[in-house]
Amino acid sequence: MNIEMETKFEKIGARVKVKKLGFGQAKRDWRGFTPRPITVDIRRDERGEYFDVRHRSDVTLDVLDVKRTDRHLLLMVRQPEEGGAEIKSKFLCGHDERSWFVAAIPESANARDVQTAKDALKPRKCGRRSTSTSFRRTSATRGITTHSRGRVSGSSSRARS
Repeated sequence: MNIEMETKFEKIGARVKVKKLGFGQAKRDWRGFTPRPITVDIRRDERGEYFDVRHRSDVTLDVLDVKRTDRHLLLMVRQPEEGGAEIKSKFLCGHDERSWFVAAIPESANARDVQTAKDALKPRKCGRRSTSTSFRRTSATRGITTHSRGRVSGSSSRARS
């Protein structure tokens, strides 16, 4: 399981260390708290940053989707519940402009792949409309408009100044 998980994280250029907590470690601590079913952190060692995944022995992990070009993957965690049911949690792991990140995906989102997980994290006003390529950004100081495909338009007299 750990080798399969490491292989999928390597596809996005990341390292991962997975540690399964034994049964004795999953019991309540001295304060009476039960440890979390899973923790996913970004840590650093002599080789750089890596994902540190620690989970209880009753929890199973699965990578649902990997997007190598975006450097993102969707991690699903299944935690057994009394009565035979299970709780499913999902995490988007990846790299943004600067560093590695982990984001919990709302359960109501029903994310099934990286794209639906990314959409679930967007503010409601952005919604699903962001797939349009007609987004325009205008620079008020120079009168230049940059389109999402990299074309630049504007009056030539203002653009030269």
